[in-house]
Amino acid sequence: GNFLLRFLRLKKFRIKESQELLEKYLYIRLEHSHWFGRLDIRDTMLEDLIDKGYFFALPERDDSGRRVFFSVAGTMDPNRHTTADQVRATMIGLESLLEDEENQVRGFTYIFDEKDVGLGIITLWSPSEVSKAFQCCEKTIPARHKEIHFVNLPTALYAIFEFSKTLLSDKIKNRFQWR
Repeated sequence: GNFLLRFLRLKKFRIKESQELLEKYLYIRLEHSHWFGRLDIRDTMLEDLIDKGYFFALPERDDSGRRVFFSVAGTMDPNRHTTADQVRATMIGLESLLEDEENQVRGFTYIFDEKDVGLGIITLWSPSEVSKAFQCCEKTIPARHKEIHFVNLPTALYAIFEFSKTLLSDKIKNRFQWR
């Protein structure tokens, strides 16, 4: 029941829209199994990313009562990790906290610290992969993405994100903040 509530809540209990979102979610998990499969915290690649602070939930909620995810992308070793490892580490955090109904209702705030993101990390992601990842998060993951903050964003990464943002809805675009 809790799993289905994610979709119903996100779509304000409109059954048809909730069903369509669930179908998209299931489809994307099959279509991009390299991103959404093997979500096991004991996986050595994911454990390494999580231990280094690549993506984790802060213990306190923000002023609006939302859980805050923090990411330090520069901790990732581009010679060891793939884009799939990055997405999988993120999905473990999201999926685990979506079990909490308060998180389903209030949504999430994200802070992505892009300090020390070098060319090795940037070149792992093609512009189309960045776009797909953004679109997956907006249109298929049953979570409310309320605030999305990017800090210490390198110029090259800023250009890729600006391009990718053009494919997102105005609602989500307006939730992005660059510093």
